Amino acid sequence: MKTSKTKIILIITVAVFALLLIADVLLLNFLRSESNTVGNLRRTFLEEYSQNYSSLNTERKLAEATVKEIFISRMFLPENEIVEFISYLEALGINNGVVVVTKAVDVSGLDDAASRVSGKIIYGDLSVVLEISGDWAGVIKFIKLVENSPYYSQINSLKLSRNAEDPADPWKAIFSLKIAVKSI
Repeated sequence: MKTSKTKIILIITVAVFALLLIADVLLLNFLRSESNTVGNLRRTFLEEYSQNYSSLNTERKLAEATVKEIFISRMFLPENEIVEFISYLEALGINNGVVVVTKAVDVSGLDDAASRVSGKIIYGDLSVVLEISGDWAGVIKFIKLVENSPYYSQINSLKLSRNAEDPADPWKAIFSLKIAVKSI
């Protein structure tokens, strides 16, 4: 009797073990297939993310380049606005309580006829010599405003003077200004 009971327990134990082994194999296969699915989803997500990020990055860089191009193009005074710019400088002086007299104007580098015919933009320089007179604060403020012009400019020389014997005399400044110009 003991042997038949032992045989039954052995058969049940083997059957349970076989069922657990089959369940384990099935579970591992299921997890492996889910792992592959998750891996494929992750790979797809990463590919789409990198493509979208790359296109966003490209769009951002294109926008930055456009802004830089606009900024650079605005740094050059158009040649058809030279007279208005000089009038603006003189009006700027009046608005700041100083008298501005334009002593000399010279435009160089814009005389390339072949480039004008082909439609290329030509770059040159506008050289202006200005004489300013007024109180110290007005003269200095005018010079700062000219230095902070939106155009690419350079003050080549600056001479400040005042009659030391008569403090009522105004300050005088003579300076040479060079501004980048472009043809239209």
